[in-house]
Amino acid sequence: MSRSSSSSPSMTAPTTMEEGSTGAMTSSAIVQVTLMSIILAIALVGNICLILIIITDVRLRTVHNKMVINLAACGLFTVVANGPFIISTLAKEEWIYGDVWCQFNGFTTSVYGLAVVLTLAMISINRYQRSLLEMVGVVPLPQ
Repeated sequence: MSRSSSSSPSMTAPTTMEEGSTGAMTSSAIVQVTLMSIILAIALVGNICLILIIITDVRLRTVHNKMVINLAACGLFTVVANGPFIISTLAKEEWIYGDVWCQFNGFTTSVYGLAVVLTLAMISINRYQRSLLEMVGVVPLPQ
């Protein structure tokens, strides 16, 4: 028996939509899109507010807060760069942007995540050094 390449299961694109589906969103997809939209909107507003507060108040321009700005910027970039693709993927229940954009989206998500982890490590080291200096008495404790 000969199989043609067009009927081969390995040549068809995998989808999560059922055959004959009208393309309407399932109730699960609606809930997921709604919750993710709320999370992304809160992250967008929160990170923008945090950055603006620290930048506009001169007293808050400390080394520690500059690292907090970096955390907020990573969150903001994640929301802006990856958020729309997350929402549309949840709505369609499949990835529709192709392999190249999938790789790029995964790369940017990983880079922003790594930047967050490294920034948190820098904050931890900075706070540890500061507490050691305060214990030794080199830096006076805040009143």
